[in-house]
Amino acid sequence: MIKGKSILAVVSTSGCRSLAQRYLRTLSGKPLFRWTVDAAKSSRLVDNVVLSSNDSALIAQAQALNVPTFEMEQGEGRPQERFGDSSLCILTVLSDFDYFVLLDAGCPLRLQSDIDGAIEVSARNDGTPVVTVSEMRVSRDALVVLDGNRKMTKPAALNTSSWNSASRMYSINKCISVASSQYLRQHGSFLTEDTHAYIMPAERSIIVESKGDLAMAEGLMRLTGTGEIVIPNYDVNQIRPVR
Repeated sequence: MIKGKSILAVVSTSGCRSLAQRYLRTLSGKPLFRWTVDAAKSSRLVDNVVLSSNDSALIAQAQALNVPTFEMEQGEGRPQERFGDSSLCILTVLSDFDYFVLLDAGCPLRLQSDIDGAIEVSARNDGTPVVTVSEMRVSRDALVVLDGNRKMTKPAALNTSSWNSASRMYSINKCISVASSQYLRQHGSFLTEDTHAYIMPAERSIIVESKGDLAMAEGLMRLTGTGEIVIPNYDVNQIRPVR
């Protein structure tokens, strides 16, 4: 654990229109959400795990696993309107934790070590936010935007002098978001000008939003035989961020 700091992990279950009841769908023998719950419980830094949901069936299954649950309030004027992410409204109820970790329950392949690594990066930077990203497997030169007639143009952001042919591109996956509770109460979001990235390999960053994603996750788990996608020598996060 981080000396003298208490850490709360919230397993977030936001809705998904493309795959009904996605968190209760079975993946390698257990419901999708359990992969995230189990990873959080196995963390060597997390003190408490809570599942955030409005789904009664999901809440019942979590409680059967002795996982505390938090039901977000609905309607106009609800507390989460203060925050950039609705799951952060739990900070208005559970206020005794120093660090807040938000885990997308749709990401089953992340490891306990990914969670701990992201927490450590935030702690090294005095509790400023850390959000997971994965490297895009596409050349910068291959990216285009289409107009109404499908005419291709380069995105304006890629035509600046800050880019070069060696620049790597990353996409925010938000499988893991970490920050101090104090920072989140002040800023209301994980994504600010202070945010650092924690790099996760694409193989562990799949977020299940369709039957195809579910099949891909199942295939990767069968391929490894352990239910854990381990990328040897993946040490890109050993470099300390510069403040």
